[in-house]
Amino acid sequence: MGREKELRRTKCFWFGYKGHLAVGTSSQYILQALFSSGSLNDGKANIPLLKGIQERLHLPLRYQTMDAGYDYEPIYEQVHRMGQQSVIAYNKRNEGEIIGYDKHFAPTCFREHSYRYDSFDPKYETLKYTRPKECKRLSLS
Repeated sequence: MGREKELRRTKCFWFGYKGHLAVGTSSQYILQALFSSGSLNDGKANIPLLKGIQERLHLPLRYQTMDAGYDYEPIYEQVHRMGQQSVIAYNKRNEGEIIGYDKHFAPTCFREHSYRYDSFDPKYETLKYTRPKECKRLSLS
């Protein structure tokens, strides 16, 4: 009897709505809201939220912080176009096997030694890394 009840429970579907909210971290005010069907992926609702914040509110925002449900390339691009930086948790399901990087996403050499973070280059908006000593080429002399 318990197994039959469990099977019925797994075949239930819930239809409904959900709210997507952009909240200011210091004020805790809702800056922008969007309501959608419960089946809409959170990542698809994010870009209209971001555009709404940019168009309606003229706040000096610097960062957009999101969970792993928003780890999509178009979201990173939209945040960059807005002149802000994104802090988004990594979602392993969106990526295949990572080649050329260690578990902390630092680049590795062909011998799989991790490069060490050096600094941020604001001109090119990139991270700088220092090559490990183990990876330097051996001189043939």
